Amino acid sequence: MKNIILLSLLIILLKINCLSQTEIFFEDFQNIGLEIPSSFTIVDNDGLNPHSSVNEYNSAWIAIPDPFDNGNSNQLASSTSYFDPIGEADRWLITPGISLGQFGNILSWEAQSHDPSFPDGYYVLVSETDTELTSFSDTLAYVYAEIADSLNYNEVNISEFGYNNQTIYIAFVNRTNNGFKLYLDNIRVVKEDPIGINELNNTPKELIKIVDVLGRETPFKPNTPLLYIYNNGTVERKMIIE
Repeated sequence: MKNIILLSLLIILLKINCLSQTEIFFEDFQNIGLEIPSSFTIVDNDGLNPHSSVNEYNSAWIAIPDPFDNGNSNQLASSTSYFDPIGEADRWLITPGISLGQFGNILSWEAQSHDPSFPDGYYVLVSETDTELTSFSDTLAYVYAEIADSLNYNEVNISEFGYNNQTIYIAFVNRTNNGFKLYLDNIRVVKEDPIGINELNNTPKELIKIVDVLGRETPFKPNTPLLYIYNNGTVERKMIIE
């Protein structure tokens, strides 16, 4: 019962904290006609042929109905790493230019592999100039094997990743050797609002404790969604990838 009450309070605090953020980019792939938005750049950098069982992948990334959504109302982006003959994928999905704020930029997305027995891994890379592959010199995240249950996609948040006041391009690159299908959804970038809650408190915030999603206090754990509770009443949900 205590865990349930604490979790409810954390949800309220998270909603309050969200009021201090402004969304500057969002893509959920809910497009009529099942197409990746034309503002994205798609690159097939492996030149491999998808296996006949996944021949719907006529591009490095495609938009498809969410296979785990019974109503098929949700859509998402997907790539495959199942080839004939077997090989390693190198399939790029690149956002349009995103103009970041002065501070407090946060990138998040949701992802999972179709088959946990053949999970897909991917890189998240940044370019400060253009969409040329050689321009992506910084790695924001590397997920070796994206595994989630069929009801919940893994949500990844990267806070304070730099590039303040710059326009950047973000690439999601499937580089899996003999996996199956990778799903990606709800790419979002937000920035701190200059008149937000954090700016109203002149005292630097201090971390009080870290709890898991059930409200239980826990030490830091990499690759795990955790809630960071601060002394100014704010809560941040983070997953640090190592």
